[in-house]
Amino acid sequence: MSGNASGSQPNPPPPTTGNGGNEEVVRKCKALIQDFRDRKISKGIACSRIANTIPTAFVEGGSGEQAVQAYIEELDQIERELTEAAQRGSRGGADPGPGVGRPEEGPEDGEHRGRSRSRSPHADDERASREGRHRRRSSSPSPHAGHSRKRRVDDSKLPWLVDNYLQDNLLSESLRRSRIMLEEFSAEPSYVLSTLLNSTRRVPFPTSEYLAIIKGEAVNLDKVISYQFSVDHEQHRTETVADGVSLLFGSSTPNKKVTTQADWITAWAKTADAIQSVFPHRRAELEVYRQYVMDLFTTSGSHIHDRVILLDRRIRNEVAG
Repeated sequence: MSGNASGSQPNPPPPTTGNGGNEEVVRKCKALIQDFRDRKISKGIACSRIANTIPTAFVEGGSGEQAVQAYIEELDQIERELTEAAQRGSRGGADPGPGVGRPEEGPEDGEHRGRSRSRSPHADDERASREGRHRRRSSSPSPHAGHSRKRRVDDSKLPWLVDNYLQDNLLSESLRRSRIMLEEFSAEPSYVLSTLLNSTRRVPFPTSEYLAIIKGEAVNLDKVISYQFSVDHEQHRTETVADGVSLLFGSSTPNKKVTTQADWITAWAKTADAIQSVFPHRRAELEVYRQYVMDLFTTSGSHIHDRVILLDRRIRNEVAG
């Protein structure tokens, strides 16, 4: 199968390396593709290593970028072929057929079955009847059969995923760790939130803003400072909109807002502690940002501190932090 698959793949354009290095680069890329075909490395690792192997991979619009795209498409095709082969193998292994996977019979086994048949002359008929009923049930189409199998999305058709493969090595170690954690959290954010709220890492912080951190969204400092100085619990109400359907509403309007430098310092200190409880590796980043905003407050007159607060809000909305 591997010979046919490799023969049907498009020939990626050779990257421009200079000094006669094209052949060596192509050889390394082909070796990485073969490692993926042999299941020695994952698809993500193969894409990352191919991008690192081609010197001009990160030059926008260059031949190296086109070569990486062609290699990724080849990996996608191999992945589809391997998946189809596994599905064919699983269907073929469901009924191995007569004599396949069964131990050889000895004379004692045959004699034993002969005695069994002599004791129950209708056993074969009963067994055949049961097998016939089982086959009829298996062959009858289920009304939901067409909906149970979901079509797998082709990752190569999602340009942002291709960009992730190419740009991942340009990110700092902290950003890579944050992306991995956020991707894991997105599988079940409510469960992640429940474990965090019952964790020893938890700090006094609004539940809604903890959820924003888990989802990679910006924290509302107005809600943080309202939570800090409020003597009431977060208010929720439930309204029924249809038979069996209810909506849970929380307080969306904070009763206090960040309007001064002192307000911002208080709210940010609580926010930084909460973010660190979820992303411990971001401690240095949060401290650098705190110092940056404090310098803006110090070098600005108090009459424009509201603009500094607005700038902070815009920055955190942009980076979702």
